[in-house]
Amino acid sequence: MTAEFIAAISYCAVEKLKNFRDYPVSSRYYIDMQIERATAINYLVPLANREHRALDELLTRLRKLKYEKYEFFSGEYGHADGYFLGTTRPLIMTSDNDEKWNIGRYTIKVPVQGVLNRSLETFKMRPIVPDVEILHAYHPHHTSNHTCWSEWSKSLTEACANCHFDRIFGTFLGFLQSYYPGSPLARPPERGEVRDPGTDMYWMVQLNQEEVKSIVLRR
Repeated sequence: MTAEFIAAISYCAVEKLKNFRDYPVSSRYYIDMQIERATAINYLVPLANREHRALDELLTRLRKLKYEKYEFFSGEYGHADGYFLGTTRPLIMTSDNDEKWNIGRYTIKVPVQGVLNRSLETFKMRPIVPDVEILHAYHPHHTSNHTCWSEWSKSLTEACANCHFDRIFGTFLGFLQSYYPGSPLARPPERGEVRDPGTDMYWMVQLNQEEVKSIVLRR
């Protein structure tokens, strides 16, 4: 992880604390909401101040996830309109009836403003394949113009609320590795089906149990 990535995490923590300052929790709110806000502030202050221990603990949690690397790209106005980018390791997607697909690696784009405003529609997940720019569907539940978040929306929104970046990137892994055939936006290839390059999800390959074991052992 680059120094710019770490600096951007601290920037997000600072901006979240400003929001807490501008919109304090009134004493009339339930005590559990006040405790929740205090817990968030205690988590964010060390990140905002770039305290080594807090940053090291967060970075350690990020390194344990199935990502090859994390990067940050500044925008025209620096951190404010920049974005985080995570590159996953090869992933296996599993359906609720235990069918599995090798879906390869993905890049996860997380704009700073998406985190600060909890704007899930700004987050992008793209497979690392040729012709990705002409695809309509990148995943059974994520297309160029729609995402079926299901229960993942709550986890992602809560993670963004307090800048829990390990949870943010971890939630994307959970989303990508899950397939619910009852509510797909698009259908992944069936076993033995070969799709031409440029076709939606042409890179996905349905696996049998032996193939799954072989892939897991190679990691």
